[in-house]
Amino acid sequence: MNQILNKLLLLLRQMEYLVTDRNLTIVEISDGLERFADVPEDLAVGEDVRQAFPELYGMEDILEDVLAGNQDRFELKGIGRVGEGGAHLYFDLHAIAHHEQNFDGWLLGIEEVTDKMALEQTLVQASNEMELLVLALNKAKDYIDKIITSMADALIVTTAEGKIKTINKAAQNLFGYEAAELIGMPIAVLVAPSERHRMLPTVPQSGDEEWNGADMLCQTKGGCRLTVSFSRSLLETDIEGAGRERATGAEKSAWDFVYIGRDVTAQKRRYQRQAAQNTVNRILSEGPEVGEALVRTLAAIAENTGWDGGELWMVEPGPRLRRVDIWPKITPVNTDRRAKPFTLAVFGEGLAGRVWATGEPQWQLDGFESPPVVGMRGALAFPIQSGGEVLGVIVLCSVGVVEVDEDLLSTAAAIGNQLGQFIQRQRAEKALLLEQKKTERLLVNILPEQIASRLKQESAIIAESFNDVTVLFADIVGFTQMAACLNPIELVEILNKIFSQFDRLTEKHGLEKIKTIGDAYMVVGGLPVPRDDHAQAIAQMALDMQTSIAEFNAKYHKTLSIRIGIHSGPVVAGVIGIKKFIYDLWGDTVNTASRMESHGLAGTIHISSATYELIKSEFLFEKRGAIQVKGKGEMRTYFLTGKKKLGDSSDESDSEFVAHSGDVRRKESSQSTLDATRRLVEIIEDKL
Repeated sequence: MNQILNKLLLLLRQMEYLVTDRNLTIVEISDGLERFADVPEDLAVGEDVRQAFPELYGMEDILEDVLAGNQDRFELKGIGRVGEGGAHLYFDLHAIAHHEQNFDGWLLGIEEVTDKMALEQTLVQASNEMELLVLALNKAKDYIDKIITSMADALIVTTAEGKIKTINKAAQNLFGYEAAELIGMPIAVLVAPSERHRMLPTVPQSGDEEWNGADMLCQTKGGCRLTVSFSRSLLETDIEGAGRERATGAEKSAWDFVYIGRDVTAQKRRYQRQAAQNTVNRILSEGPEVGEALVRTLAAIAENTGWDGGELWMVEPGPRLRRVDIWPKITPVNTDRRAKPFTLAVFGEGLAGRVWATGEPQWQLDGFESPPVVGMRGALAFPIQSGGEVLGVIVLCSVGVVEVDEDLLSTAAAIGNQLGQFIQRQRAEKALLLEQKKTERLLVNILPEQIASRLKQESAIIAESFNDVTVLFADIVGFTQMAACLNPIELVEILNKIFSQFDRLTEKHGLEKIKTIGDAYMVVGGLPVPRDDHAQAIAQMALDMQTSIAEFNAKYHKTLSIRIGIHSGPVVAGVIGIKKFIYDLWGDTVNTASRMESHGLAGTIHISSATYELIKSEFLFEKRGAIQVKGKGEMRTYFLTGKKKLGDSSDESDSEFVAHSGDVRRKESSQSTLDATRRLVEIIEDKL
């Protein structure tokens, strides 16, 4: 270490240092420097000093000026570090030129200033606190100024025990007392019983002796209620003791309370009316049931407008006015009446009855018989009405003297009309919903559910192509002869029983009934929701229909049979037109299925080869062979006779089904001779 450096270290006592060359590469480090480095690992001889002290980045030009002698030194003040445990460390960095033989660089001195910075921060904090104190003093001065300027409001001075010492003229006018009547009286006589605990005198202690803008429910000499906004301050009466600690216990008489009161009754009532209106709006916007909405509204109005109780009366069929709810607030409701809350009112008698009769809001200030609230001294009743029809009455009750408030009357009338409209709207919505449900049920009974849903959303023609469906036509054989023996009502009843059972089978097998025409029944499988087993489902339904006819004959002693035709293929299905909607099918598949029915035999299930190919592995058949079908020419058809049992791999019978009279009798053993003859003629005609 050269002589110049030793002198500098003597000048910079208690300072750590390091020496760098012109490239800011560290060439020498003092022992205690490590704790000041940003990254202690980078503080080493041969390393760039800026790695350990990144604050030097950007300062290269200034350091060059120092080295060139353009300025004596360079300093960075108040550099901070956070040490282990979160302790803060502050230091100043001093840079001077360092010249030796064949060496030019800088000598960097590090001076810890943590204590100095802490002192500065303490001074700044003290200065800020002083400013806050000055601000608080200014606020206190403003508060005192406000008290002085509010002397036009009610001024009441009491002892520490709460006895009135002084009252100004404004206070006398507000409460209706002469000064002589109040001097020496406790201030609590001016306050409603429910608020008196807030006016009780307290031992003057910091924090509990002052108010600013506390709303109190007060009462006048005549019993009327007022809302007064009070400010209370503590006044020291012992002038000689000014500046000493506040007295407590036996010495509290050295203090007085100063009350400044402003009548805010009108403002409070406006706020209450608006709050009541807003609460009612919120309740009704939630869309509750009428009963719940009215009960909640009664409580909301009574609570928000300061009433002690209320009644809800509703007009019922008869007509009669029945009390359906009582809302008590503070004063207990009469026990006998509460035990029997459902009371009737006479039209035109009593407060509720008069409002029912007139349809106008009314005040009643005296003359109450069996009031719902004990000690009631005033009430307001208003109708719930819509379009001139009174639907109910709300009665609000008070144990205090009330004054007629026209604004409240208007608000109550508006709420009554609002409730009436709500009730009528709910009734209309319920009626509309009921009719809508009836319409939807009717529509679903007429059309498939998916088609009905689309029809409600679309006005365009609904028609879709389905490549794989199975159509069934069924005709009741012998029904025409039966019709000649029965009256129309009996005939329709029988047909309804049969087709109702068919409808249940349609639902059971997940099929879609299309229509009935006379004694014919049409059903399809595979639409409007496509399904792979449409042919199997139709086949099973056909077998169930035969069983159903047999059960019907046994139960009602009839000799009916059913002729069924089935065919599979593509169709177009949909709803067309603008009136009397019906879901129908079009296409050659429909015509062929109809021909299968008309060319079939009574008591049989006649199917086409297209359907046969789809279900031959699961059902039993008899070949009918090739027949001539009107409009189709020669077709190979089959009779479906049953469903294969598990493990049965037998195919249909190899023998042709010959349509001679003996076979007809075998198939129609349950039919009359007349039916058999008629069907035989039909078969012969088809063959020809």
